[in-house]
Amino acid sequence: MKPPDFIESLNLRKILATATILTCTLAVSSSVYAKEDTYLCRISSLPGNPTETVTASSESEAVKKATKIVEDDAKKIYGITSLNIYCKKK
Repeated sequence: MKPPDFIESLNLRKILATATILTCTLAVSSSVYAKEDTYLCRISSLPGNPTETVTASSESEAVKKATKIVEDDAKKIYGITSLNIYCKKK
């Protein structure tokens, strides 16, 4: 029969090994998804079709970021509530 301290030590090692593997897996996968690129976004619904440069991990995220940046001014200055924004990776 094994002493209880030895069994607890084995259980603790299993838990620590599992936690380490999980932590490494999450760190690697999050670094893959966190890659951001620079996008040039054209706001075609505003006069002069101004552009906005944003960093994002996807085109749809770039559109959302550009929309947040210009929506208040578009509403206050031009009275425009619906924006047409197109983003392309630089």
